[in-house]
Amino acid sequence: MFLLAIDWFLILEKCLLIAGIIGLSMFVAMYATYGERKVAAWLQDRIGPNRAGPFGLLQPLADGGKLFFKEEIIPIVSNKFLFVLGPMLAMVTALITSAVIPWSTPLDINGRQVAMQVADPSIGILFIFGVLSVGVYGIMIGAWASNNKFSLLAGIRGASQMVSYELPMGLALLAVLLLVGDARVSTIVTNQVGEGFFNWHIWYQPLGFLIFFICALAECNRTPFDLPEAENELNFGYHQEYSSMKLGFYLFAEYINMFISGVIMSTLYFGGYDIPFL
Repeated sequence: MFLLAIDWFLILEKCLLIAGIIGLSMFVAMYATYGERKVAAWLQDRIGPNRAGPFGLLQPLADGGKLFFKEEIIPIVSNKFLFVLGPMLAMVTALITSAVIPWSTPLDINGRQVAMQVADPSIGILFIFGVLSVGVYGIMIGAWASNNKFSLLAGIRGASQMVSYELPMGLALLAVLLLVGDARVSTIVTNQVGEGFFNWHIWYQPLGFLIFFICALAECNRTPFDLPEAENELNFGYHQEYSSMKLGFYLFAEYINMFISGVIMSTLYFGGYDIPFL
């Protein structure tokens, strides 16, 4: 009786949606690295990636393959369990924040409404902040477990930066929640639908968006907030002792966070999936 009561179609659609979101996040993260390297090369009068595939478009695949096959080193003096747990936490928290994002209006498949949102809890936007706060542990655990003072110093800098900028980010978010009157992410989007783009929250909260955008840069360790990496003064930063795909998890988590941060800003201030005048 219990098996009959399970909605297997719901489980299937959620699994497919989760797989699609993870695949999209990975794809965007891969080519964000390619785009960043190309722009940096243009600024510095270099060519940038141009060997793997036409125009270097296969360079992200080559880099990913290289990380998979590099030698995996775990320092003898490190805590092995925590050393592995750190990059896992960073990657999982980067991906799980997308669970409450509405990617589209529900699809009609044979008369069944399929929601393009993994979950829609009443505390949706607070769920995102809760997961973001857990992401700090990914950096701190990895830095401390390395048993390297330079990694630990960079980890402390990274954690203090993330915690510090979450406070003004939360205050900017409060203004949006006061406008909407609900913490559901789907409600935040539907509140902006209609009247083209004139109903978007960006027109009501331009300063709040600017504060949120600056804090998002700091959360993702992007320039000029890339102090946790500390390549000049702290050798390499909090992931100095990492190699192979564990290092790849830290790097991918950073670029996935950039993508999801853009999605969250779009959801809060630019109407989410709403396309103006359609």
